[in-house]
Amino acid sequence: MNEIIVYQMNAEEIQEVARVLSIANIILPNSQALWGGGGEQERKRMEVAFRIVNLEDPRTYTVVARQADQIVGALCTIRSPFCQVSFIDGLKLFPRMAVVMKGRFLRSLQIQRAGARVDPKETHWHLGPIGVLPDYQGSGAGTLLVEKVCEMLDKKQEPGYLETDRLRVARHQEFSGFKIIKEVDILGVKNYCLWREPKISD
Repeated sequence: MNEIIVYQMNAEEIQEVARVLSIANIILPNSQALWGGGGEQERKRMEVAFRIVNLEDPRTYTVVARQADQIVGALCTIRSPFCQVSFIDGLKLFPRMAVVMKGRFLRSLQIQRAGARVDPKETHWHLGPIGVLPDYQGSGAGTLLVEKVCEMLDKKQEPGYLETDRLRVARHQEFSGFKIIKEVDILGVKNYCLWREPKISD
């Protein structure tokens, strides 16, 4: 089997990465709470949303996991305060996102506000979205993606933060130095908030 390699996303890979993230995330409780289902129609809308909000933002640092000729996973991260959509950014995004959300825009604002309330005040890099194609989950691709971002955080000597609705994932991230700092309820879904301090350079 070909080795999985991880590297920073190229601009021409944005569409494929958006598709991978949507496939990996549409099954999750947070996604279904926002999009109202886990069917193909919701997945396609989610794919467009990932592209507009995350992947096309030049402030986002995205790494991808590739095996042979296929992207099998990806992880986006962005430095605070840009991890929370500002009023100005919201106005810019509204025309495109309103079409994508199709009646779910108010719900997305509720989720955004809930996330903003728990987002740490300290400067940090916010990890997510992250996703690995179902057939490659358990292959180590997710761990490699997180490790790649953690290398960047250690070089910058800045902390990382992430939220997940899966306790198994939260526990697994402890191997990369993340610690659960709180549990919050967002639209009826329990989320685990994790924090990671950078490793001190020798």
